[in-house]
Amino acid sequence: RGISVPCCGAQGCRACATKKVLMHNKCWNCSKEQKTEVFINDENLRSAVSLQKEGKEIPQETLHKIKERLESKKKKRERKGKKEFKTNFEEGDLKVYVALEGVKTVTTYITQIGCYIKKTGKYLHLPLKPPKSLQSLHPVLHFENVGDTVKYQNPDGTLVDTETIEEAFKRFIDFLQDAASEGQPICLVFSSFWEHYQFAMMANRTKNSAKKTYLSAINAIISTSVAIERKQLKKRLRNKKGSEFQTSVFDLLGQSQHNDSHMAASDMAELVSRLPARKSIQKGNVDFKPFQPTAYNKDQPTPD
Repeated sequence: RGISVPCCGAQGCRACATKKVLMHNKCWNCSKEQKTEVFINDENLRSAVSLQKEGKEIPQETLHKIKERLESKKKKRERKGKKEFKTNFEEGDLKVYVALEGVKTVTTYITQIGCYIKKTGKYLHLPLKPPKSLQSLHPVLHFENVGDTVKYQNPDGTLVDTETIEEAFKRFIDFLQDAASEGQPICLVFSSFWEHYQFAMMANRTKNSAKKTYLSAINAIISTSVAIERKQLKKRLRNKKGSEFQTSVFDLLGQSQHNDSHMAASDMAELVSRLPARKSIQKGNVDFKPFQPTAYNKDQPTPD
């Protein structure tokens, strides 16, 4: 009872495919929203499976048709994903793309910060020390207890130290100062109002050794900031325990991210840098604002 799905051409037996789709309401392969009603009976696949069970040779023509269908879907996805438009967004101020990963239980916690500068190719990844209240979510958030310390597990499996918010902001300031050394004004770019607000709030609550907020320290270096969110594409992801994971860049790019998928925030920031060309975002399409928590109050719901 072999079937395939129209979204990406993934194939499977009808019973297993039905179970997967009914459980998550999405394709098990590409994570796009899916319904069992659109399953396509794959006669070539069924024929191949029947012949295999009977110990008979599968005709090359049948194998070719199955392979051709999968390759056709793959090429179509690649063409769609690579389509880009001309944009002037990178002109003017040096754009520093910033991405945050956060989890909301009773309170919202930022678990990692990432930065990327498209013009120079420089990255910054800042995994933050999670509070004890998130102990049960460590596996989901890719934290690992090593002795008395908490490490962050990178996508490649390596473990790196987590940092306090103060340590993270010090490194962020160093990153900005290095970028500003070329003499070009700097603009912080976020993919969502939520990230812009949360990062500004964190910077406003955290003080340096001179008892000044990191918000003022950041504003002494940068010239402006912007959130390039398109509200209708913004979503919140939930894990199985009901905690909310805030995201937006994946939806904006037309990509999907499983709750159990793994990506460093610096790589998320690189994804944010693709948005202007992929969504034909021009400098005149967005509102550049001061880097303040209240900058986008009129454009977003009351933040958590």
